[in-house]
Amino acid sequence: MEFYYSGIGDDEPERSLAGEDLSKSLARRELVNLIRYYLAQELPSGLRPRVNFFGTDIINLEDSSGFFQPRFVWDMADAWCLTVGGINYYSGDGSEYGSFRISNAPFRFQLADAVFALLASFYNW
Repeated sequence: MEFYYSGIGDDEPERSLAGEDLSKSLARRELVNLIRYYLAQELPSGLRPRVNFFGTDIINLEDSSGFFQPRFVWDMADAWCLTVGGINYYSGDGSEYGSFRISNAPFRFQLADAVFALLASFYNW
């Protein structure tokens, strides 16, 4: 379990987006959270000798929104690894991982659930 504090964030996602510090961080392509307090927990599980499951849950402690990211990792061979997973956001309107209005824009910002697959090869030097 991990507690995370972001000094850039604000109490409301809309106000965080208006902040100058956040704009500078985004311009530098840094990973930024909009709110201040988060809790992350991960559940690892070895299903078979070369197959593992990981479930990561990140919760915004100010509005109870968050996301769950399950993934399976298969060590196919000595230098090959396949990761398959997804991301599921849970929240309500006006929350960071839900949907919120950006300033006076005629639309709302909302994250979409997703699935992914990654095939990686490793080289031993």
